[in-house]
Amino acid sequence: MRELVLDPLGMADSTYEQPLPPARAAAAATAHPWKGRPLPGRWHVYPEMAAAGLWTTASDLARAGIEVQRALRGDGGTLISPATARVMLTPSAASEDIGIGFFLEGKDAGSRFGHGGWDEGFVARMTFYKEGGRGAVVMVNSNEGAPLIDEILRAVAREYTWPGFFPEEKSIQVTADALEAYVGSYAARSFACTVTREGERLFLKPETQPALALRPTAENAFRAIDLDAEVVFARVDGVVKSLTLKQAGRDTTAERK
Repeated sequence: MRELVLDPLGMADSTYEQPLPPARAAAAATAHPWKGRPLPGRWHVYPEMAAAGLWTTASDLARAGIEVQRALRGDGGTLISPATARVMLTPSAASEDIGIGFFLEGKDAGSRFGHGGWDEGFVARMTFYKEGGRGAVVMVNSNEGAPLIDEILRAVAREYTWPGFFPEEKSIQVTADALEAYVGSYAARSFACTVTREGERLFLKPETQPALALRPTAENAFRAIDLDAEVVFARVDGVVKSLTLKQAGRDTTAERK
């Protein structure tokens, strides 16, 4: 790997040395699996070298992704040929989401390739566009901090106008009177929020966060775009009794006070 990939791409901060030699160990992050607590010994030494043996940085992973982009573009002198790059990023017979070495997502101008990583105390994700030179790598040394990765990628995508990154938004018109029915305070064991209305716009304000604008997608469903989440209100006998926040595969229901 050092001879064929890491050195040619200038990935000087990447290594498969296990355990890490002292100079490398001094620069390495400490794993924090949960509750902000460091892992005893700072990290595990895994026997699965290909799956969990790489020590690297976000910048070095970006170099790898950029090299594949350059090959796809037909730049000369790349580590792999344009033909090889195209084959690697062609969906397999098993799944349209899997290429060779990369997962695939998006369509047309939004086509991307990338990969994620997870072991105890470390989480990472890289995503690169096939065209246009866009992409990002995010790494955190906390399993509990994993949701930050998607939040950071969404912020980058919005700032740099990444095509096809966000699902196509649909919106409907809801009258001010209908919106008013959702105004109030809601609470669950670990979540509390207030829903307010300003004109024909609804806002959800979690207890310790700024207010989020809600865009109606149905009479009782709204999209919190900045949070990449859905808010669904439930009625009992015509009266709004609760809301459910749907985010990252997790539903949190808060009862109306």
